[in-house]
Amino acid sequence: MQINSKLSNPIQKYKKMKARKDTSAKDRDCKLVKSALDKNDQKAYAELMRLHRNGVYYNMLKKVKNDFYADRLTIEAFGKAFDNLRTYNPENAFSTWLYTIAKNNCIDRLEEDKKNQKIKSLDDTNRYGSEDEPTKNYDPVDQYPDEKALENDRIVEIQDIMKELAFIHQETLEMLTNMSCGEMADKLGLPIYVIKDRVKNARAAFEAICPEELRFWIKRKNTRKSGKYRH
Repeated sequence: MQINSKLSNPIQKYKKMKARKDTSAKDRDCKLVKSALDKNDQKAYAELMRLHRNGVYYNMLKKVKNDFYADRLTIEAFGKAFDNLRTYNPENAFSTWLYTIAKNNCIDRLEEDKKNQKIKSLDDTNRYGSEDEPTKNYDPVDQYPDEKALENDRIVEIQDIMKELAFIHQETLEMLTNMSCGEMADKLGLPIYVIKDRVKNARAAFEAICPEELRFWIKRKNTRKSGKYRH
């Protein structure tokens, strides 16, 4: 009995810690929701989106397997959630409520897009007098750019932003794509703290003029490279 008790302690500890963490997150979200509703606090809306956007996005990406379409579904989910924020029950976790909205919106959107494509196919058949059947295996996700095409567009955006930066920031960020801070310090013959300061300033300058959507994409791309998320 003693052995079993000792073995169960870490599990019980973990459960207690998780419960405290969940309660803390729930309280935080409830305060943000209240502030958004009572004061029309735009910062509260933005914070709710910042806290939960990645979770919603990855859920959508698992369902549709397309980066662009997942982005669209994520934005739609937050739009519906914020429009119906007064229906949120504080007794439940905000994330659970939000993910339910995102899931239902995803199902509705896929069905709607399939239906619209079927109508379009029928219209085309009538217009051109073809007896071909409307597409049976239509996938609405196919109507969106694939990830490679989207990545190429994002790279062009990044290059345009880089051109607006001071030369030292451009040089720092370009080196950072292929080197660590330590390697940059060795190459330039500078102390590591100087390099880290340059990197910090260059990133700040880039983010100051980088659109939120692009920052979100870069963060997600870096997360995948680091192996924290695997699709």
